[in-house]
Amino acid sequence: MTKIIELAHMLGDEIAKSEEIRNLETAKNAFQSDEPLQKMMEEYDVERRALGAEFAKSAEESDKTVIFSVIREDMCEKALSALDQKFKTIKNGK
Repeated sequence: MTKIIELAHMLGDEIAKSEEIRNLETAKNAFQSDEPLQKMMEEYDVERRALGAEFAKSAEESDKTVIFSVIREDMCEKALSALDQKFKTIKNGK
């Protein structure tokens, strides 16, 4: 069994010295040191998380978000109250 382990270590050493791994390391370093690219990746991640959070919301929360995005902030409470009242009226069949 030691021979197999020895061969596995030798194979690992050869892979680590290969041109493919050197190219991979070069690309990885270029990616990590590219500040504008890293900023775009951070922005993408923020948007991805926001989208995930939006999909996780219930339909009612999502509807409110859409409505509030087109209503002035100072009118949100009044609009929410009016919507709740309309919903209760419809729900009760009146």
